[in-house]
Amino acid sequence: MFLELPQFKYLSNSNGRDLYNHQLSGSIGFSPEVNQFYFYSEPQVGRVAIYIQGFEDENENGLKEKNEKNIVGLDFTINSVAYSSILDNDTRIFFGLNPYQEYSVKLNEINLKTINYSCEFSEFNLLTDGNRLKVIQLPYYETGEIGGIVTRYFENEELPLSNVKLVIRNQKTGKEYLISTFSDGSFYFYGLPKGIYEIEVDKELLEKISLESYPEKIEFEISSKQNQLILENLKFVLR
Repeated sequence: MFLELPQFKYLSNSNGRDLYNHQLSGSIGFSPEVNQFYFYSEPQVGRVAIYIQGFEDENENGLKEKNEKNIVGLDFTINSVAYSSILDNDTRIFFGLNPYQEYSVKLNEINLKTINYSCEFSEFNLLTDGNRLKVIQLPYYETGEIGGIVTRYFENEELPLSNVKLVIRNQKTGKEYLISTFSDGSFYFYGLPKGIYEIEVDKELLEKISLESYPEKIEFEISSKQNQLILENLKFVLR
């Protein structure tokens, strides 16, 4: 909600002779969702503001609870020349937006300090309301990591293979992550959102080098409830 301050003047006398004329105007915004007032030097009645922040959704209900921390270092950009400012609680406010208009918001995670949490998307569209401050609180979920090794069986010996491309695939969404092995044949991936996945050696690579992978793929789950946030010792042997 926005309330516009009427313009008013007052006179002050600094030395008994000189009079100074002051004129004040602006708007006050209040958001009951976060119980906070906002002050603007420009009139905002008829305009829209957006309050955006990310939070650690520990109970995974999509709603920010009082004990859930904000995501530190998260920032946002919007496809508009709107004014914006950052609050002390790592929240950005965009104001002076048009009512009932669609905007595109992108997440900027370059300076993110909370590295073991991730959001399901990197950008989204929103439709503004009229004459009010719209609150958007984005849930960030705890992520996991996996690690393993790829070897080649040759003359009764397993040799580590470098630069082997692997594909990690979310079985529900189909989203893929591509990684490669290091010089010692090991591979790691950090920041994997919770879910059920499968990992396999890139099929085009196997055809190119005329080898088969054992096993063909490995299924695994990233879940904090089952204490499966860190999975190690995944292994593929190429023959």
